[in-house]
Amino acid sequence: MVSNGEINKTAAIENCRDEGGFLAVVTSAAERDAIQSVLLLVDEFYVYVDGSDAELEGTWKTQTGETIQNVPWQVPPGAELNGWTEPNGGSSESCLTMDTDTYADIGCDYIASGGLCELKLD
Repeated sequence: MVSNGEINKTAAIENCRDEGGFLAVVTSAAERDAIQSVLLLVDEFYVYVDGSDAELEGTWKTQTGETIQNVPWQVPPGAELNGWTEPNGGSSESCLTMDTDTYADIGCDYIASGGLCELKLD
């Protein structure tokens, strides 16, 4: 589920909680690719997902404090030719987002299209 509206990470977290879920944790390239396919269908760009390296630069953790072992970074084809790699923002970019062709670190106050929520199913 994508909680939409132009929001920062705090609002994305709150929107997911209001829906009975939490920001999605993306831990594999296969999961990233599947989510990006859905984002293409709903025409969403730069949605927040769970992950921050605010505590220790380069160590990505979820909201519950679990370390994300394999952040599946991706940049658009050819971007590396221009020197673009992710993560790239140092301590000023501590929150994770995804869009249809990238998985990027950005500032947590960035106004994104929404947040990608995981819902708890009973």
